[in-house]
Amino acid sequence: MISTLVIFNHKGDILILRQYRDNIARSEVQAFGNRVIATKEARERGPVVTVGSAHFVNVPFGDITLVAATKDNANCALIVKFLYKFVDLLRAYLGGNTLDENQIRKNFVLIYELLDEVLDFGYPQIMEADILKKYITQGSAKNVVDLNDTEQLKKITVAATGATSWRAEGIKYKKNEVYIDVV
Repeated sequence: MISTLVIFNHKGDILILRQYRDNIARSEVQAFGNRVIATKEARERGPVVTVGSAHFVNVPFGDITLVAATKDNANCALIVKFLYKFVDLLRAYLGGNTLDENQIRKNFVLIYELLDEVLDFGYPQIMEADILKKYITQGSAKNVVDLNDTEQLKKITVAATGATSWRAEGIKYKKNEVYIDVV
């Protein structure tokens, strides 16, 4: 799916680069930035640009551009949707409606943590801000987990593996029922 995710500024300089596979070199990404982003060609060409054998799916947002690069035959609509959802996620974490170069530079550690959570080997995972805010905090004071407390460790495991945005934690039913229509 996504081999490399990059955030460029309006000059084509790399602000954030996260590689999930090693089939796209940094030089190819930098060439795309110099050739397409810096010359404003990406806005004219559309969201998918092919340079050599690499496909670059880009979404401009203000003075930054989010780019996902792949060499595979990937679903470009899914990648574009992911990039827009990632912009929404960044806005939820960083606050405000605009994203600029200064916000990206100030919060690069947080952005790398988010990228590690939302993409697993280039495949999109959890994109809900409410769920991610439980695990990725902006402050430096994080909750310390007592490794000897097995009850606390069980809660963390269940919360991390069973996290869904449409169902709150701790809901219990008296009867577990399944209805099946047989035709």
